Amino acid sequence: MTASQQMNIEQIHALGMVQARMESLNTAIREAVEAGVSVQLERASRYHCGKGGWGDVMAPVVVKVRD
Repeated sequence: MTASQQMNIEQIHALGMVQARMESLNTAIREAVEAGVSVQLERASRYHCGKGGWGDVMAPVVVKVRD
């Protein structure tokens, strides 16, 4: 990232929220795997803000259930 591409405070905070929620999601995925479910995340859609930014909206897919 170059100096002209530095994030502002709002962007840094928003990215921090994504990181924290990803940690919670990863914990939930590990718990599902331990319970016997194989989970895969797939892009369900792509969100566009209308200002040039976009993000992938994810959905869990159960791949396998252990007997």
